[in-house]
Amino acid sequence: MRKSIPNIALLILLLLAALPSFAQPSMHIPGYDFHPMQHVIFEDNFNQDSIGKFPSKWDITDIGMHQDEVYKKYIKVTKEGNGNEIVVPDNYQPYLIVKEINNDPLPDSFTIEYDFYLGNNLNTGIDLNFNFQNTDYIKRPIFGINYTGKLWIWDSTTNYFCKDKNYPGHFDNSFWHHFALYYNNRKVKWYIDQLCVFTSPSCGYIPVSFSLQICGLAKMRNYRLATGMPRYEFERLATEKKLVTHAINFDVAKSTVRPESMEFIRQLARYLTDHPTLKLEIDGHTDNDGTTASNEKLSQARAGEVKRQLVLANVSAERLSAKGFGATKPLKPGNSIEDKAENRRVEFIVIR
Repeated sequence: MRKSIPNIALLILLLLAALPSFAQPSMHIPGYDFHPMQHVIFEDNFNQDSIGKFPSKWDITDIGMHQDEVYKKYIKVTKEGNGNEIVVPDNYQPYLIVKEINNDPLPDSFTIEYDFYLGNNLNTGIDLNFNFQNTDYIKRPIFGINYTGKLWIWDSTTNYFCKDKNYPGHFDNSFWHHFALYYNNRKVKWYIDQLCVFTSPSCGYIPVSFSLQICGLAKMRNYRLATGMPRYEFERLATEKKLVTHAINFDVAKSTVRPESMEFIRQLARYLTDHPTLKLEIDGHTDNDGTTASNEKLSQARAGEVKRQLVLANVSAERLSAKGFGATKPLKPGNSIEDKAENRRVEFIVIR
């Protein structure tokens, strides 16, 4: 007689659906539909910090430990290639917070992004922790990944939404990866690189603050918190004859388009296919780091690369032109990291 084998996958889905905090969560949603938001609340690439020092815009919480100043001596900014990052020594697991916004509640909608490197150390991992209204810190959800590519979303000391789920496909811990989280009025989506690894249509709690736990030799850079409407507002090309976007990001001091920006370019190409009479001027803008000449050259190269990517997506080159303006047309007059982030942008102007 044939034995009945339980459908483990079905049981897991039923258990997940019954949990109180997230409604019907799912793992690994095909396609990359992450929409970073428009208004930058906080951004840090650590370039303003001295190498070997604790990052100036961050602090350590005392959740679960009482040696903040001791930890600060060992958590430091290092340099790799053209960019800076923070690295945490082995056997250290600090909770890092952003000093200037820690006392401000998170908005109703936001996106969080950062790059991370884990390596092959047994203790290595990185977690994004949220504190929610009317909950203590033990019950805060955690979005985490370790050096093997195992993922977890933790709601309390007993309830895991996704415990020990694997990163879809091969996770290479010898490379940098990209973390992105989308939250909009309790809807949650979590992405690693260009894969959506978790989604929930209704998160049961309202996040009010967050911390970042970096464990054992992990590295983090290019942190960005933003709010506002998603940036894919192509109809502005028809109504305003202009679209300003921060959704196209580049490697530091280079014209290489970052992988997480390709979805914007693909969607713009589809929009242009649907509107075949539109012709666009692509304008590149930088911040004021570097010389005038180098910024103009970089912005021209970046605008040209966006044009090249659109052509590769089957948009006729005759419909596109590219110009670089360097730092000559800033949106923000200040020199803060947030102002510089606003000024680094790509604009699309309808050619009449």
